[in-house]
Amino acid sequence: MSERVVTILGVDDEHDILDVYQSVLASDDVIVTTARSFAEFKAIFESRDIDIVITDHNMGEFNSRDVVAFIKASNKPNTLIYICSSDPPRDVFCDTVKELAKPIDFDFLINQIENKRNSLK
Repeated sequence: MSERVVTILGVDDEHDILDVYQSVLASDDVIVTTARSFAEFKAIFESRDIDIVITDHNMGEFNSRDVVAFIKASNKPNTLIYICSSDPPRDVFCDTVKELAKPIDFDFLINQIENKRNSLK
């Protein structure tokens, strides 16, 4: 039986950060898609099955609260959300919304991706 592919959507207004997500996290069984704007995020999230969203907190025209609110209002309640910030909005944390401290610990993140894959089997 083949492994379930995990889909990740990286949301950030900094292109370099999104490139890092692509280069570090993408593999045969992890698909990484990225969005630089809220409109782009919404379009991708609505059109694809996304398992994990990694979002920066402050992104100019929008922030992680907008991302979390949109996901919670969607019909995709099992999407795991990581907010990457040195000062995240702690009031939004719950079972599916977690903190991803800066600088990003990619070993931790890769482990979380594997845990998500195991929960999808």
